[in-house]
Amino acid sequence: MAYPEVTVDGADISAPALEVARINVDKHGLQDRVQLLQSDGLQAVRGPYDLILCNPPYVNARSMALLPAEYRAEPELALAGGADGIDFVRRLLLEAPTHMNYSAVLVLEIGNERANFEAAFPQLEVVWLDTSAGEDQVLLVTRDNLLSLRT
Repeated sequence: MAYPEVTVDGADISAPALEVARINVDKHGLQDRVQLLQSDGLQAVRGPYDLILCNPPYVNARSMALLPAEYRAEPELALAGGADGIDFVRRLLLEAPTHMNYSAVLVLEIGNERANFEAAFPQLEVVWLDTSAGEDQVLLVTRDNLLSLRT
């Protein structure tokens, strides 16, 4: 709403999550600027995009087993990121460049998985963003740096 010239594609694999998103889009009168897509990752998105924001499932298997009841009330699909929490992220980082403009960036939340992220992508240059949750929860990476994963 703060940027009336911006259009947005919102994607989720979950139909119920998209139903909630539709309520918010309609409530704020953004139907002309926000397109909602059911998509497993980037499979159904169009692009190319200047910015991709992603809050994927990133909780590692050990942490999933220890989650308190209020977190386990959430759909597992929204939280479980595999053994190290980085399963979805691996696929996203490889697929994202083909959906990005040349100067685009990806902003990615990974929660408490920074060590696992860095172990999975030791050569990838990213910028860690300072958020209310800390300086190791959200990162920014350029399209050019993502392309370095393909070599």
